[in-house]
Amino acid sequence: RMTTAVVLSDSDGSVSRTIAELCAERGLRPVARLADCGDGRVLIYLSSPRESVPWSQLNGVLVNRYRGNALLTRKSKLARLLRGYAQHPATFVLSPPVVLAPQAGACEKETPIRARIAEDKRQALALENESERQALRDADAAHPGYWIVKDAQGAKGANIHVCGSAQEAEAEVDSGRHSTLAVVQAYLSDPYLLPGGRKFDMRVWVLIDPAFRVYAHRLGVCRTSSVPYVRDDLSNKLSHITNHCIQEGAEHFGEHEPGNELFFDTFSALLKDAALSFEDGVWPQITAIISHVGAATCETMWNDPAALAEGSSARCYQLFGWDFLLDANCRVHLLEINGSPACAEALRETIVRDLVAILLDGQHASQETGFQLIWQNKQGAIP
Repeated sequence: RMTTAVVLSDSDGSVSRTIAELCAERGLRPVARLADCGDGRVLIYLSSPRESVPWSQLNGVLVNRYRGNALLTRKSKLARLLRGYAQHPATFVLSPPVVLAPQAGACEKETPIRARIAEDKRQALALENESERQALRDADAAHPGYWIVKDAQGAKGANIHVCGSAQEAEAEVDSGRHSTLAVVQAYLSDPYLLPGGRKFDMRVWVLIDPAFRVYAHRLGVCRTSSVPYVRDDLSNKLSHITNHCIQEGAEHFGEHEPGNELFFDTFSALLKDAALSFEDGVWPQITAIISHVGAATCETMWNDPAALAEGSSARCYQLFGWDFLLDANCRVHLLEINGSPACAEALRETIVRDLVAILLDGQHASQETGFQLIWQNKQGAIP
């Protein structure tokens, strides 16, 4: 009998597993590999973050990855895309020495033409690196402050360092701890603080559907620090970096909020106590940033050269985790975008159920799901 299958290649992903479970409730058969589908129809392919997706076999299939998504999720590309945008901290892309060094033995394995192309690319990268470093120094001279260094493709708080000056940031990039491009981002050292003086960031789950409609889910979470914020103590990562992977080993993790997670409804109530409004003051800034970035990326991601070259007609979608920071003046800043975000356990089933409703049932209106439609391909921002 012909059956409809969901391929769960991303068996380690909690969001993918939840999608497969909810699809099973609808009678869709979960399988681990395309080869296990037999003569059945594949409706959804849930790829793992780093796998090579078999695009040519997925015509008409919903795939949980937008080709070209690196424009959003790779910090170096996002930095270039949003250069000069006021709601994204000034960010510069630097090359560690190992990235600029000629690869030993590479020339012998390449044809002369390929070797020449590789050398030209290396020299171009070296010129760009010097330009970016000079721009960083100029920015620091104009507005002295702290800088945060991250790997361009880093995740989960790995290899992040807060530095006291541009000079220290450059030294960190050149320290040998970074083997890929690094970004040096202006550190927002005056954040809005929770009662008790603790720092937090805000995680919003953003869905881009196959028609490049951009949604933000109203159920978000503030990821909180375990200890009070001390601006000038740069040695205490727990004070400055709120990623769960950094905080979960802290002595006081979970002491203030379960799992260091403060959900938006509770956060909204805290703001009201301080005569501030999440609904009227914070959320509109978040959606305006998402709309701006959606407009800036649509043309490139919608017409991704790799997708066009392959000729695949897979129906791409992707759930992203957008990380924002609220400063002491209640101004929202976009920090970075995660392409394979985990979902807070308390919110996961609701968010994923709403995602499935949009993808399979066409429920696009805000009143039908918790996703708010923010930007739409060909139509722009949604009032």
